[in-house]
Amino acid sequence: MDAMERAEKFYDNEIYDSSYINDYDLFPHTTEQFNPIPKCVNVMKDLSLKKKIDVSASDDNPEDNKVSIIKALWNDNNLQSLKYKIAEDLLVKRKAYIELVKKDNGIILVDHEPSKVEYEDGYCKIEGKKRTFNMEEEEFEEVDVVKEFWFTDNYRWYKETEGEEVTIDRALGFEFLPVVEFTTEYNLEPLFNKTDRINEIKAMKKKLFWLHGDPLAFQTASSGGSNKSINEQSKDKISNNKFSYLRLLNLGENELRYLEMNGNMVDKMDTDIEQTLNEIKNDYPEYELANILSSGNPSGDALKTVAIEILARVDSFRSDISEGFIEVNNKALVMLGGAELDHDISFTSVLPESVKDKIEAVEKLKPVGLFPNEIAVKFLQELYSVAPEVVIEAIESESKQQEENINFSINGGG
Repeated sequence: MDAMERAEKFYDNEIYDSSYINDYDLFPHTTEQFNPIPKCVNVMKDLSLKKKIDVSASDDNPEDNKVSIIKALWNDNNLQSLKYKIAEDLLVKRKAYIELVKKDNGIILVDHEPSKVEYEDGYCKIEGKKRTFNMEEEEFEEVDVVKEFWFTDNYRWYKETEGEEVTIDRALGFEFLPVVEFTTEYNLEPLFNKTDRINEIKAMKKKLFWLHGDPLAFQTASSGGSNKSINEQSKDKISNNKFSYLRLLNLGENELRYLEMNGNMVDKMDTDIEQTLNEIKNDYPEYELANILSSGNPSGDALKTVAIEILARVDSFRSDISEGFIEVNNKALVMLGGAELDHDISFTSVLPESVKDKIEAVEKLKPVGLFPNEIAVKFLQELYSVAPEVVIEAIESESKQQEENINFSINGGG
């Protein structure tokens, strides 16, 4: 199972079937009790694309009216809704695809399932299905459709096959592949094993509690008899056991004993779960934000603080989305007989404008020594849930510790 398939299973809450458990060598009774992937995807999608995205261009020639053409393209294809599907594919599968189909009255934008697209330099293959009416059977039926595009220095061609029949086989009408590949650096893959770990430990804890309430019985071997013999009492206990297999321990005395649970084991499991969960929260602050939002009465300070932590992630993802849509827009302009336009995609601010402006001011002035820590913290005090003095003290303490670590290393410590 590749990363794309695994991500899709987590996102669709269809994980931990027998094949998955065997492939990843998990505890046999592992089930989905914890799954941060849907929360991470939905928060990133909503923060990145909330409200409408727009087109902005400073050098648009009024005679060309290219921005209006792009906005008409978006409106005709309901792009304000399509953007969420593209974002979902990107976040879950790290790729998304839009095909531009030229029609007499404009351009149709078609999004394709990433696993059905093969895309490389100069070539694209798209697999799908199409409903057609069978005249002989007098009913609709689905047929397999394969589209192939080639664009190289010496070969430019378009071929479409329905079932076994080639329906289109002609020269490619454009100086590019009419397909746009969206890619992103956002990566859910590090979450998978951590999620498996938490669910595996939770399943083990459940079995341990069952054992504690109805402990396993084992019979020790008779000193003078066979160590393979089992008395009737042991057989009854084994036949009624909840588990699919048992290991019998033979210690030299002919008696029936119970396996006992060590309480320290559960503590260790809880600690492991907590450590893994903290790693997830640190690496994916969008998951923590989802928890805050679902708490019923989230603190405004907490929301702002966590939002700041994921600003860079949202900005990076927006850049990936923007790059793809700019390519879609420019290819559409050319396919409609025009030329490309130097333009940007604009998004709604993640943070309130007042907070955003203050953060940008600190980012610009602090590196050049014009914003001491004390002034900066007080300037941004609405972001913190504690007094500015506490934040300043924490910053100074952390800086001092970093200096001590550096001196320790320079002086040969370790």
